[in-house]
Amino acid sequence: MALQKYFNDNGVTNTLITTQVGRQFAQLEGTKTLKHLIVGGEKLVPLDPPSYNFYNAYGPTEGTIIATIAKIDRRYDDMPIGPALNNLKLYVVDKQGKLLPVGASGELWIAGPQVSRGYLNRPEQTEKAFTKNPFCDHPDYGRVYHTGDVVRFMQDGTVQFIGRRDSQVKIRGFRIELTEVEEVIRRYPGIKDATVVARDAATGGKMLVAYVVSGEPVDIKGMNAFILQEKPPYMVPAVTMQIDAIPLNANSKVDKRKLPEPKFAEAETAPETNRAQTRLEEEISDVLASVLGHRDFGVETDFAYAGLTSISAIRLAAELNKQFGFGPNVKELLGGANILTVENALVENWRTASYAKPEQKAVSRDSYPLTQTQLGIYLECMMDAESDMYNIPMVLKLDASIDADRLERAIRDAVEAHSFLKCRIESRSDGGAVMIPRDDYAWQVVRTVCAEDEVAARFGRLAHTITLESDALFAFEIVCTEACVYLRMNFHHIIMDGSSVNVLLQDIEIAYMGEKLTAEAYTAFDLALDEEESRNSESYAKAKAYYDSVFDGVSVHSLPAADVTDLPEGEAILKFPMPKLAEADVQAFCTAHSITPNALFTAAFGVLLGKLNGRDEAVFASIYNGRTDPRTFGMLGMLVRTYPIYMNIEGTRKVDDFVGAVRESISGLTANDLFSFAEASRAYGVNSDIIFAYQGDEFNTATFAGKPVKVLETRLESAKAPLNVDVLYGEEGYAVNFEYRRDLYAADSILWMADAYTQIVRGMLRAETLADVDPASEAAHTWLEEINDTAWPVAFRPACTLMEHSAARHPDRLAITTAEEKLTYSQLNAKANRLAHGLAEASVQSGSIVALMLPRSAQVYVTRQGILKAGAAFLTIDPKYPDDRIAYMLEDSGAAALITDSGILRERHEFLTELHCAVLDVSELLTNENEHNPGIDRAPDDLCYCIYTSGSTGKPKGVMLSQRNLVNFVDANPKNHEILGYTQRASVSLAQAAFTFDVSIMEEFIPLANGMTVCMAGEEDIHNPVALAALMQTNHVDMMSCTPSFLANMIDLDVMRGPLAKVASYDFGAEAFPPSLFGKIHAINPGAYIMNGYGPTEATISCTMDVVTDPRRITIGRPNANVKAYVVDEKLHILPPRMCGELVICGDGVGIGYIGRDGLNREKFISLNGMRAYRTGDLAEYTYDGQLLFHGRTDNQIKLRGLRVELGEIESAINAYPGVITSIVLPCGEGDRQFLAAWYTASCEIPPAQLQAEIGKTLTHYMVPGVLTQLDVMPLTANGKIDKHRLPKPEYIQPERICTPPANPVEKDFCELFGEILQLEQVGAEDNFFGLGGTSLSASRVAMFAMEKGYRVVYADVFKHPTPRGLASLVLGEQIDIPHNPADVVDYDYDKLDHVLAGNVRGNLDEIKGGPIGNVLITGATGFLAIHVLWRYLESCEGTAYCLLRKGKMSSVEKRLRAMLVYYFSDDFEKYFDSGRIRCIEGDITQPDTLRQLDELEFNTLINCAALVKHFDAGDGLERVNVQGVKNLIACCMRKNRRLIQISTVSVAGESVNGLPDAGKQLYENDLFFGQLLENDYVRSKFYAERAVLEAISNGLDAKIMRVGNLMARHTDGEFQINFRSSGFMRQLRGYKVLGGFPMSGMYDPVEFSEIGMTAEAILRLSGTDSKFTVFHPCNNHLVTMADVIYIMQQHGFEIDVVSDQKFLQMLNAAAEDPRMSDAVGGLIAYANSEQSVDRRILDSSLRYTTEALFRLGFKWPITSPDYLRNMIDALDGLGMF
Repeated sequence: MALQKYFNDNGVTNTLITTQVGRQFAQLEGTKTLKHLIVGGEKLVPLDPPSYNFYNAYGPTEGTIIATIAKIDRRYDDMPIGPALNNLKLYVVDKQGKLLPVGASGELWIAGPQVSRGYLNRPEQTEKAFTKNPFCDHPDYGRVYHTGDVVRFMQDGTVQFIGRRDSQVKIRGFRIELTEVEEVIRRYPGIKDATVVARDAATGGKMLVAYVVSGEPVDIKGMNAFILQEKPPYMVPAVTMQIDAIPLNANSKVDKRKLPEPKFAEAETAPETNRAQTRLEEEISDVLASVLGHRDFGVETDFAYAGLTSISAIRLAAELNKQFGFGPNVKELLGGANILTVENALVENWRTASYAKPEQKAVSRDSYPLTQTQLGIYLECMMDAESDMYNIPMVLKLDASIDADRLERAIRDAVEAHSFLKCRIESRSDGGAVMIPRDDYAWQVVRTVCAEDEVAARFGRLAHTITLESDALFAFEIVCTEACVYLRMNFHHIIMDGSSVNVLLQDIEIAYMGEKLTAEAYTAFDLALDEEESRNSESYAKAKAYYDSVFDGVSVHSLPAADVTDLPEGEAILKFPMPKLAEADVQAFCTAHSITPNALFTAAFGVLLGKLNGRDEAVFASIYNGRTDPRTFGMLGMLVRTYPIYMNIEGTRKVDDFVGAVRESISGLTANDLFSFAEASRAYGVNSDIIFAYQGDEFNTATFAGKPVKVLETRLESAKAPLNVDVLYGEEGYAVNFEYRRDLYAADSILWMADAYTQIVRGMLRAETLADVDPASEAAHTWLEEINDTAWPVAFRPACTLMEHSAARHPDRLAITTAEEKLTYSQLNAKANRLAHGLAEASVQSGSIVALMLPRSAQVYVTRQGILKAGAAFLTIDPKYPDDRIAYMLEDSGAAALITDSGILRERHEFLTELHCAVLDVSELLTNENEHNPGIDRAPDDLCYCIYTSGSTGKPKGVMLSQRNLVNFVDANPKNHEILGYTQRASVSLAQAAFTFDVSIMEEFIPLANGMTVCMAGEEDIHNPVALAALMQTNHVDMMSCTPSFLANMIDLDVMRGPLAKVASYDFGAEAFPPSLFGKIHAINPGAYIMNGYGPTEATISCTMDVVTDPRRITIGRPNANVKAYVVDEKLHILPPRMCGELVICGDGVGIGYIGRDGLNREKFISLNGMRAYRTGDLAEYTYDGQLLFHGRTDNQIKLRGLRVELGEIESAINAYPGVITSIVLPCGEGDRQFLAAWYTASCEIPPAQLQAEIGKTLTHYMVPGVLTQLDVMPLTANGKIDKHRLPKPEYIQPERICTPPANPVEKDFCELFGEILQLEQVGAEDNFFGLGGTSLSASRVAMFAMEKGYRVVYADVFKHPTPRGLASLVLGEQIDIPHNPADVVDYDYDKLDHVLAGNVRGNLDEIKGGPIGNVLITGATGFLAIHVLWRYLESCEGTAYCLLRKGKMSSVEKRLRAMLVYYFSDDFEKYFDSGRIRCIEGDITQPDTLRQLDELEFNTLINCAALVKHFDAGDGLERVNVQGVKNLIACCMRKNRRLIQISTVSVAGESVNGLPDAGKQLYENDLFFGQLLENDYVRSKFYAERAVLEAISNGLDAKIMRVGNLMARHTDGEFQINFRSSGFMRQLRGYKVLGGFPMSGMYDPVEFSEIGMTAEAILRLSGTDSKFTVFHPCNNHLVTMADVIYIMQQHGFEIDVVSDQKFLQMLNAAAEDPRMSDAVGGLIAYANSEQSVDRRILDSSLRYTTEALFRLGFKWPITSPDYLRNMIDALDGLGMF
């Protein structure tokens, strides 16, 4: 105020004040004369600027007062310090002194005339702070001053001050800027001034201390709560002191030395209420002080504020329990506890313990529930009962002096002290399990004597596996040898964990030494009860909410991709030492960051997973001992908890912040582990495929009775997880232990993972950000250099001489052959020379770019060779390109001339005359008669050719390749294996690539440089397989280079088999090689040499190659000659094997760069390892054996059917359309079925067709998306990026497209064909092929298949008539009827049934429980399913089974039932009849009167298995039995309030007709009718029955529907239903056997086999569930393929050939005309005939919901094994089925 008065009185207009004072001055009102206020000297916290001009200045003394200044015109979240003053240069650098990009924070360096000379008489300090400027040579800026301040450049050019490096402190592992806390405190009401400092905490680390100035007492708790509203807890000051004024030094900065020592305010401000008042409070205070190391706390001080950490909380819990016999657990201590809350807990515990009545004390029970951890183990064991996965074996080698008898007694004493060990696990009928105590269980310690040399073999494996069915869940054996004593132990994990083993061993030793053991006071039984109680409290909801906050929406799959191995499934172990990781360094890092080693090593493992997968996030599982309650410290049990961890590992994260966040995450997850891992798995999809644990001290050596002990390794057969990683600390330091599935990972692969993990941990100890961590060791770098040993001396010669040399050696050899012409080498060379001399006459200069735009012919090769001979570089342009694109390419490249032909000159005369370059007629150039080689010399780095590829800015970019690039590429030398694949294996190479595609340069220059012949396919040849086959056959083609899609299009055609059989070598590239193509190639030519190449245009066509020999393992191989390939991370660290990153190509293949794209050239063309390099933007990894695996793109660039497309270019075109706000373009489908889809948002409605037409004016046709969709909003991830996973599928998002159904079989054929090619489930007769995403390449498939069907359609017709209706009009126009549902199916209000079906969703499955079903009545009891339901009921349930049936031809219903029981089970079930458990009732469900007798029977559940199974019925049988009969049973059940179980069929899913409903639609348990065709009479009757049941449920009936599937033979003996010949599926199998053939297309059709006994069991279990669950699909979820079934039939001896679909139809038609075979193949004929009329697809059913429900009920479907299929076929064949 005095300063303000002074300014006003003296008319001060300008001033500079230090920040601490100036900030307060600026907030005063009434300053009248001041016009400019400058503040500086400290970081300025946000504030509203005053009415006069306000500036924030920055400048170190060493830079002459002020270096930067910013005018503060508004409130900024981060106050800028402005741009630099004139004549100063600012640099922001990292720790290595490298420049950082805009937005990245680093140290500020200043250069310019203001930089001082240095420090007087301080040469060492001067040398450190003042150095030579590495960024500028100008003398005025030759020196830089290292300020030590952390800043960053903003996008607008201003500088943001982050703070001094020494002003950023670490609190609980988090980096904190003190001014951030100050800024919040200053906004608290009443605060006039504040400063925050960091002081040493008594417990180690740092704590925040705040000093505040206020005119009235400050409510410290209220202020802390205010801070917590904006900042995390670790930013709340541990101590806040109110003082009169902030002390300032002579420079008006805070004088920290004069700040008073911090005192915990609560201990002083309220001495009477906050100090210990009772003896108990004083004792608690003493315990707390001993743990914290200070007494600066009161009885109400939160322990966390007093300095309690997660580590010290464990100690405090133990000390309280030791002192008082009870105490809060660790979670409670860290959850807001103070001395008073602990006192209250102790008093309450003593009160209830002292005054409890006898009946209130814990009473032993007959059984106890399993904990959630135990339940998870139980369910896993149920899936594989014999597995040793959950055994804990251990062998201890003890000293020979150990007394074996005494040891045995000690073991017995220890087990008796922990009698929980003797319990057993008992399964319950509801699918659950309980623990049964067995205190009186008698058990034995096995005693054995053997020779010492037998020990290794004896103990290497388990003696026997302990399963849940074992008599005991533990085992002890004492083995005595002549040298020592061995103690062998094994425990089932469901009752023991690692900590329990240690407790038990300690007690055994105590007992051995003669001390008496005390029995457990708190047991695992008590723990289970406590957990059960907690899970029913609010704590459970809070725990789940916490997990939701962490895992909702995260990607959960982090398991590294598997290797290809031939090893069987099993466990392998690799222990990798970490010798260069010093314990002192680890401890120092952990201490400095207030974290545990567990947090560090866990964080590092997350980084490893991220780098292995090439992602910036990771999810995996970890474990902790679960012993937070002091009562559990000495107990035995399975307390280990598994919990999932999610990590965000973006490279920009600071290591300090990252490890602190991991620590907090671990703390939060473990604190909320009441929400179990199994529940997390179901809720979020996380799994335990990857388990990481920091185990700490390794228990491999110890003592027993004062003698040394050694732990011997015992191997298990089963791996606990695909990847199980432990970090241990032993005598030799840290080590990482990998247990892994050997069928998934090779040992070398695991070695590289372990090596990289070690490097990551070491790197994190010293790195600033995660991106700074270099994971590659010296060994990895050495290995990579060996892989990249590709050097070979290639003699340089100009590219134009490559063909010349071949012409000199082989003048008369055929160089080029096409369907129209042939050129020998001498003829080709002569023509090229003519053109070269013609260009010279046209004044085309050497070194210029000459474009050519010609039709597909040999003329293109002549022209390109001629351009090179003229000393120029060629640029090929497709005549089909739009004018705009052609004009841009010519202008951008600066082309001197464009060569074209007379036809194009006429067609595009107007456009060509407007060009700014010379336009030359190729025929005129060739009139030059000079046929001599021009002999123009070229240098290695001179331009050779240019290719334009798609560009992200919306404009294509020109790639320049040099003479050296091309010459090195085509050189046939021992290191160029790809080229040798041409020259050593073939002589005639097919050329089919587009001339604008760089593969065409490979097709031209490799053969011509090496004396081979090029067979060039014309436009019609490429798209007409008949013509192409003839061309290849005539010219003896034995080499093909193409995309996999091109070959896949034609390889199945018979016409191509002959030509392809002669192809000796293939060179594939430009897209992923599909494994299925390998088998097809080898089926035609087993000796074919298959190369899979890779290479971006910028790295000269192809730079790596692998020879494909195993379709399971497709890689892109190793680098070619003089090329090196490295995988790097974002900081260009070279990555070791198995890590996914960006692929960088180095060496002689790297091109010159992009035309006119200086910025892009700097970004993409870099220096790596001292070599010129190109950043491909592709993701890849090196496999453990040195092969490169391709993983896709890092950016927006893709290969679309071999053509590079920059998605950003398409998005730019879309975004340029008026009204469009944003867009995203993505590829859909695979191979030749690939198409582009676009999604966009706009300010108004924009019809997709309109947008598509507009962007087609500037984009080439293959870049125009086939499907465009307008969205209301673009779905975003939590990080604000477009969430690609939530974009709607493009197949279903074009409401404006009306799918007109086909009107005749030919239209149907074309609709079906379009859908198959484009992978669309729904195609209408009037849909445009190209509008749906079709391309010229996929159009050729339409022509091929049309020809196969005998339709006269050629390639060009597809463009003229691009709809199914248009193409069909070329063939015929016959009308057909479309099948439809009857009116009573369609005209029904299904909405009223929605609530009845609503409960059948996965979200409700946590509520599902089984229960007894009481007495049952089974209808149709002699049927295949019903009699097995009866059998399973009698075997597994309690109660009476009433069987309703007709007696038929038998004298009684009982006699009929007994006969069928004998048929199916070879047993008449006499004992059940005698005991009264089976009671037969004669009756008919179609007769309501006879059902009245059921009212008097005592049954609870009616299971209706009665049904008439006839798929077509001329009478009313289906209606009477399947519909009216069910309605009669509904009435029966409702009269007596009984539960009805209606057996239905998944066939009610019906059929899709002409794409309605969508053929991909599945029937779910909450579905009934959704438009499916129900033409089949039987299926429709079951549908009506379901509808009636659901309607009755809505009116109060208790009922469930069981939709069963393909009911199949018993697994024990292959027994099938007595009327097996009526099975439609069996009739199909008989048809294939009789026919002797099976169609190729059906090989992978899925087949479901529901084993009859298991189906019956599933129905019974589901029948006892809650009434809210109304529909189930009890079908086997383990599907097999028809290929599996046919193979078993072939093994049985049936001659069934797998033939082409065409051949199969021919066989089928022939059989249909043969009276002897027509009946046998009747089912197949009917199927085939139905397929000829309309597009009909049988719809599938979803099985996931019911499968998961059954799993929760303790039921798991068996895998359909080959043995099962074999037994079934054997049994049916024995019955004469076939």
